[in-house]
Parts: sequence; C-alpha cells; structure tokens
Amino acid sequence: MTSPLAVMAAMSSKKAEVVTLSGTTGSPIFTSEFDLSPGQALAEWQFLSDGRVFRNFHNKSSTQYSAGVQWVNTQQSPFGDYWIRATANADDLPDTGYALGTWWALTTTRYWGWEVTGSGFQHSSGSVKVEIATDSGGTNIVATGYYGGTADMEI
Repeated sequence: MTSPLAVMAAMSSKKAEVVTLSGTTGSPIFTSEFDLSPGQALAEWQFLSDGRVFRNFHNKSSTQYSAGVQWVNTQQSPFGDYWIRATANADDLPDTGYALGTWWALTTTRYWGWEVTGSGFQHSSGSVKVEIATDSGGTNIVATGYYGGTADMEI
C-alpha cells in the first residue's frame, strides 16, 4: 500500500504546464496567401484544443506552425481546460473566424483569418492579439501572442 506522503510527493513532482504563444505587438507571426486567379485567398490561424497551432490557406490545407505545441496540458483530456480570445491588434479586422473579444472554450478548433474572394485586386491584412486563459472570464491569462495574416487577390 502506498502511503499518503508518497502520493503527495509524487503529485508535487509533476511537471508544471508550459503555456506559450508566439509573436509580439510590433512583430506578430504572419501567414499570407496570394492568389493569381479568381477564387479565394485565405490566410488563417487555427488554435487546436491539444495545443497545436496551424496556418490554414485558401485550399483548406493546413500546416503546423511549429514542431511542438504552443501550450501543453498535463491532464489526459485537455478539452475545455483552456479558454481563448482574440482582439484586434492592427490594420484590418479578421474576415473569418470567431467573434473578437469573446472567451471561447478550447473544446474545438478556434480560428481567425483574412480572406478575399472573387476577382480583381483585393487586399485584407491585419493582426490579432490572442490570449489563453484557464477560466472563462479571462481572470487568469497564462499566455499572450500576436498573429497576423495577409490575403491578396491579384487578377
């Protein structure tokens, strides 16, 4: 039988959660999409509930932003343990994604992006401040990062 002290010691040696996001106010992490034919140009950031961050493009192909995760949850099921919010940082507001300024549970992929459709010269570019919190009201913000996108149609 394991003693209560041994259980408490094992629990206290558990690794602390690592929570980070990329980019700064003046130097956000950017993604861009340039389309030279009529259709859609999309530059979007996706934040997954397991801590991964993806860049998404007009053909809905996504690539992982970094080799690892941006935030890690030490529990078996991280869903809903974190909340995410994006607010305007600079230039154009996102054209796609969830409402700005609202805390969203990270129970599913949350995203924000810049999009132009059709033909002719069109441009949409901006950046958002993204925050991760451990509560739905944003009282305990554990990470802040800045992400931007540029979508251009050039025909």
